[in-house]
Amino acid sequence: MTPQALGVIGVTAALIALDPVSAPYLQKVASTPAVRRFNSICSGRNMAFVINGAPLLFFLAGVILRRPSLWKTAWLAGEAIADAEIVAVTAKHIDRRVRPLDVGVDGDYRHTWFRTKRRDIGGAGCFPSGHTASAFAGATVFAQRYPRFQWLAWLCAGSIAASRMTTRAHYPSDVFAGAALGYSVSRFVVLPRTRLMYAAEHPDQQHNQEYCAESDAGSAASAPAAISVISATTAE
Repeated sequence: MTPQALGVIGVTAALIALDPVSAPYLQKVASTPAVRRFNSICSGRNMAFVINGAPLLFFLAGVILRRPSLWKTAWLAGEAIADAEIVAVTAKHIDRRVRPLDVGVDGDYRHTWFRTKRRDIGGAGCFPSGHTASAFAGATVFAQRYPRFQWLAWLCAGSIAASRMTTRAHYPSDVFAGAALGYSVSRFVVLPRTRLMYAAEHPDQQHNQEYCAESDAGSAASAPAAISVISATTAE
């Protein structure tokens, strides 16, 4: 096992141990006016729309602008999001962890595993966060394909992750595990395979490992237009 994997496991375990302390605090913070406004904007339904809408908008932009780099990015992001969501949903059905909202402010946060009564198709439990896993899976693809705009990808993913805690849908440990899952799926499964395929198709390219969407002619000009659409959608 790699040091990075051990680090993720260690941090996740530490956050799980701290959940009985952090979760009640987040329950109280969620009642403040500012956080309620944030939650109304970053609700689970709205964030699901952003996560799934971003690849769709990139795909449409690629078709309309005739930029293969854009629809290829959309395809990669969609694949990464789907892969991460499948793993997250499966895990949630297995662990059946009770959500903070169902525990309550004064509930027992030390016994939340394998106890939920929910039967949601998106996962009975809450570990890891599916929204966060999907958000970071997509953000990792966009950040790699468009390095100049990676700040926007990480900002959107981070906002979605924060909203999962303030809306009392997840514990900090759920969110961290979801972020690690989403990043890992894109970084170590989806993107490496793409670079290998590109290397096989272009053996004369010496720097194909640096291949990204901006290497296509004109994509540097088309990326800001597409990303501005995503930013506008997020702000709504």
